[in-house]
This record gives sequence, structure tokens and C-alpha cells, in this order.
Amino acid sequence: AKGKRVGVVPDPAVHIFFYAWFGNPQNPWGEAKHNMGNWREWNQEVQSHWDSKEAAKHKAGKLMKPPEDAATAFYPDRGLYSSIDREVAA
Repeated sequence: AKGKRVGVVPDPAVHIFFYAWFGNPQNPWGEAKHNMGNWREWNQEVQSHWDSKEAAKHKAGKLMKPPEDAATAFYPDRGLYSSIDREVAA
């Protein structure tokens, strides 16, 4: 059956982190025109680092260009998901 994992034993050392407001073009958030084809939150601007020495190493204000260049420290193993996609946490 879809969604059933037979013979898989949960590993307490494995954790997930899930942003509940992220989106991708394949699963837009609603029918609003600004949501269509949008990488909701994955395309954020780069923020300035609080430390001036670190801030000097990176250009702030650059808009990320997903899917290769995404606003995430850890790239999701299954790719840039949409929070409304029911298969994301399955």
C-alpha cells in the first residue's frame, strides 16, 4: 500500500526538520498568481552576517536561484519540497 513501509525499523538517531511554509513550482500555495511557479522561501535574499568580518566575505542581498542555489544550510535529501505536498513526510 502507498505510504506503508514494511520491515523498516525506526531509528531514534534519525531526525527531520520541516519548514511548514516552503513551496516549489510543482506544488504552488493556492491559486494566487504570485504563487504560481514560485520557489516560496527557497529563494530568499542572503542576509548579512552579524559579525562584520564574516559579512565582508559574503555578498548580502543576493536573491537565491533554486533549485541549485537555495536558501538552506542543509539541502533536503528529496529535493526542495513544498510544505503542502502530502508526499513530503511520507
